[in-house]
Amino acid sequence: MEQTPSDTDLDLKHKDHYTLYVLLKDKTVFESALRKNGILWYSDFNNQVSIDGGIRYFLPEVAMHQIDRTIIENGIVASKETPLTTEYKDRKKTMKIYLTVAVAVLVLLLLMVLIEYLSH
Repeated sequence: MEQTPSDTDLDLKHKDHYTLYVLLKDKTVFESALRKNGILWYSDFNNQVSIDGGIRYFLPEVAMHQIDRTIIENGIVASKETPLTTEYKDRKKTMKIYLTVAVAVLVLLLLMVLIEYLSH
C-alpha cells in the first residue's frame, strides 16, 4: 500500500508519536521501508537547521515494534533519544584514511630528506 509523502502527514506530530533520528545516508531506504509497510510518518527534513545529526522523523507509537524490526532488518542507523553525530563505522573509516595519508606524507618527507642528504 503506497503512502503519501512524508511532508503531507503533519497531523502525526499532534497525535501519539515518538521521534526518531535517521542518518541522511539511510533516508531513502528508511522511507521506502515505511511505505512498503504502510506506516505513516512526518519528516522535519525541510525545517531542520542542520541534518548532520540525522533527519527527525515523527512516527506513530503503535508502529514502534514494526519500525524497530524494519530498522534492524535493513541495517539503518537510527536513534530515539538524541540526534546521531556520525556512525561509528564511518568514523573508523575516516580515521583510517587520515592515518594512511599522514603516513604517506611522512614517508615522502623522509625520502626527500634522505635523497637530499645522500646527494651532498
